[in-house]
Amino acid sequence: MNLKPDIEAEVVFLSEHEGRRKSLPGFSGPTFYRPHIVMQDRGVRHSTAGTNAQNSEHYLGGQFIEAPETPIANLAGSYRLSLMYFPRVDYSAVQPGATFTVREGGRIVGHGVVESRRDRNI
Repeated sequence: MNLKPDIEAEVVFLSEHEGRRKSLPGFSGPTFYRPHIVMQDRGVRHSTAGTNAQNSEHYLGGQFIEAPETPIANLAGSYRLSLMYFPRVDYSAVQPGATFTVREGGRIVGHGVVESRRDRNI
């Protein structure tokens, strides 16, 4: 039996002005939105990757599998994400209460907090 963790999270997508994303991801059909998350304070707005070894950021792959049909910028919504590269990637930091930013490459397009985590059979 293989287990794949997923999380419930409160996520806020940033406005175009703040997150530099022209439109928010759409979730009206099957979702294949696969950004990275970086476990860090929700208030971070600039990537520190590459600035020095002490500030390295660990990008963790995730796939949004449940979401509000139409997200609204700067408004919290409830989302479910699959931690899609488990067990090859260490997702141990992704636990209830942990905060993260949502990344598209080096851009921070959102932020969130993990509300719950569960393992599901695949």
